[in-house]
Amino acid sequence: MTNIHRGSENILVKTLAAGALTTGATSTSIDTLGYRKATFVLSATTGSASNVTVQPQDSTDDSTFTAVAGGTSTSIGASATTEVLVDVDLTYRSRYLNAKLSVTGTVTGAVIVLLFNGSDVPPTQDNAPVSV
Repeated sequence: MTNIHRGSENILVKTLAAGALTTGATSTSIDTLGYRKATFVLSATTGSASNVTVQPQDSTDDSTFTAVAGGTSTSIGASATTEVLVDVDLTYRSRYLNAKLSVTGTVTGAVIVLLFNGSDVPPTQDNAPVSV
């Protein structure tokens, strides 16, 4: 039995991209088998005024990806930090997801995906959770 009050036992967290974010960059992919919801989280910091688009993509074979309707774009002011969330309902999506980025300006940050409502609970995290 899992503890519903401990997020690490109900949500799988994966870092898809980190560091300098550039136009055309495509994150690593993630296998969503057994999950019903996903949220992409972009955390970005700029040196100059910038624009970032996060476009989720899906694939049946983890090789050829197509855009999922509903990508989001945000403008980030000079020397600013922002977070962008993109929710994806996995009910009608293919098994694998990644994120394609479109960036103007200088942007550093990370793209993380959170997978929710998994059939295998608790999920196996890449790093051991710390409970406090």
